[in-house]
Amino acid sequence: MAQPYPTEFSPEIGFAAIAASRFGYGARPGQLSAISADPAGWVMSQISGRPEPSPGLDALAGSPAKAAALIDAHASGPGAVRAHRRAVQAAFEREARTHVAHTLASKAPVRERLVRFWCNFFGITATDPRSMSLAYAFEREVVRPHLTGSYTKLLTHAVRHPAMLLAFENSGSFGQYSPAGLGSGSGLNAALAQHIVTRLTVADETAHTDRDIVELTKMLTGWSVAGPAEPNAGTFVFREELHQPQGKFFLNRAYPSAGALEAEAALDALTRREPTARNLAARLARYILSDAPAEDVVDSMIDGYAGGGNSLRGLVQGLVDAPGAWTPVQAKAKSPEDLVLSVARALDYGPDRAGVALRSMRALGQAPKQAPLVAGWPDLDAAWTAPQQVVERAQWVAAAAAEGIQALGTTAVPDFALSILGPLVTARTYRRLSVTRDRAEALGLLFASPEFQRR
Repeated sequence: MAQPYPTEFSPEIGFAAIAASRFGYGARPGQLSAISADPAGWVMSQISGRPEPSPGLDALAGSPAKAAALIDAHASGPGAVRAHRRAVQAAFEREARTHVAHTLASKAPVRERLVRFWCNFFGITATDPRSMSLAYAFEREVVRPHLTGSYTKLLTHAVRHPAMLLAFENSGSFGQYSPAGLGSGSGLNAALAQHIVTRLTVADETAHTDRDIVELTKMLTGWSVAGPAEPNAGTFVFREELHQPQGKFFLNRAYPSAGALEAEAALDALTRREPTARNLAARLARYILSDAPAEDVVDSMIDGYAGGGNSLRGLVQGLVDAPGAWTPVQAKAKSPEDLVLSVARALDYGPDRAGVALRSMRALGQAPKQAPLVAGWPDLDAAWTAPQQVVERAQWVAAAAAEGIQALGTTAVPDFALSILGPLVTARTYRRLSVTRDRAEALGLLFASPEFQRR
């Protein structure tokens, strides 16, 4: 039998519930007590120091072999491309399951959420045949090692990665006055430069001009991927014969001709711009807090970013330091991926449930690494809360509850609700759970409640 609804909660337990639900994927049963000792510290500790060991992820193939195989297939004709895509599909399924298993086993859910934010931010997706085989390698090689350092370093690693260079077809971009361009005109491809300027950095149309995109495109000429017959196949290579010589004028500053260093300097300049800091802060705040985060929260994040020297850890610290990040109002709906992982943590599932979790994410419309090309998954509630989607979520949580009720043992569902959500559970929801006689139905009601569906 459930205990009466508590007459009061300690402030620490309230902040612990917010920390677990808003910044991570929710608490495992009984975890709130430990988090309550230092909720903000619990968040920040997960992005301090080295990442967790990940033998499963480390065992997966790296991008050099994948990129070389992709280039070789396209050079060998349609039959080779079709065979390559079949092989990639099988490998992709193994990678998807391994990555979900890692998240289910992780003791750092905040870090895992940030990994997903940055992967979506960069727009590398398996829906694009050019980057399907590389999408998970991009996460392992770029995002996971660099998500708490400087944004300059993260962005530079991202742009140099074969997933980015191949997805945006920069490998064949060449300047009019390069050795490759003499006599044949310009072969500039502005796709990567456009993506960097308008999505990954300043974004605001008033903070750049069309000329800036053209100049960055020229700076990026020669940034390519080594083919299978070249040394270090499948890795970054700078091709001098494709690079547009002469100086460039970018963001109101002259840059002398310097080969590959030109684009590196441009990326450094972009990451130091205030509009870039504001773009990063606003988008991360939308991901964590609400569709319309308060300006003081965004400003705190900008200060943390700039104060740490373009620091991504500082960006998160600024968010955690903002009082507005700790309001008890749950203003953000969980995406399907977040919902599935939250249910898994609540039921204390481990990595052996990765296949089930992966199928659930796909059934609810958010297959990992299969976001719309370039734009990524939407970060506004309306994308996940249409009437039909709400019905599908309710049906899914009911089925998940029916299957998972045994994980509660003899614990009453209302008590279980308090153990994972603390004071976020309202007295009204608690009473409803208490009078529902069927335990599986009660658990389904909990998972369908606003307190669980929102953060």
